[in-house]
Amino acid sequence: MGVFDELLGGAGGKHSPLESLLGNLGEHHGSNPLGDLVGRALGGDQAKSAALIAAALSLVKQMGGFEKVLEMFQQKGLGGLTKTWLSKGSNAPLAADEVTRVFGKDAIHVVAQKAGVSNDQASSALGEMLPELLNQLSPNGSLLDTHEQLLSKGLDLLSGR
Repeated sequence: MGVFDELLGGAGGKHSPLESLLGNLGEHHGSNPLGDLVGRALGGDQAKSAALIAAALSLVKQMGGFEKVLEMFQQKGLGGLTKTWLSKGSNAPLAADEVTRVFGKDAIHVVAQKAGVSNDQASSALGEMLPELLNQLSPNGSLLDTHEQLLSKGLDLLSGR
C-alpha cells in the first residue's frame, strides 16, 4: 500500500491506523475507539473528547511530531514506557503526572482550555490516549513512515476539512 492509499484510508476500503482510531469522531457519532478511550477519562462527554483529541494532536504537531514526542519521553527518563507502546505487547500505562512532566504545565493548560476541561482531566486523558495512539501508529515496532502525514490528516478530519 502506498502513502496515497494510506492517507485516503487504505486500499480496498481499509482505514489508516489513525482513521480507525478516530472513527466518526469529527461527526460526533458512530464508532470512535480513541474518542471512547478519552471519553472514559472525561466522563463520557463526546464533544469534549473530540476537542481534546484535536488539541492533543495539535500539541504533538507543535512539539515537532510523534518522533520528537518520543524523544521528549526518553529525555524525561520514560523511554521504557514508550518501548511498550511501540511493541506488539500490552501498553504500559501513562500517569497524568508523567504527561505533565513531559509536556509541561503550560502546554497541558493550553490543551485543557481548547477542550474545555480541567488541567487534571487533560493530562489524564492524554495519559489514556498517547499510548494507544502511538501503539496504532507502530504496527511493526516502529512508527509508520507516514506517521506525520497521518497526524496532519487526523487534524484535518477533526477540523472538518
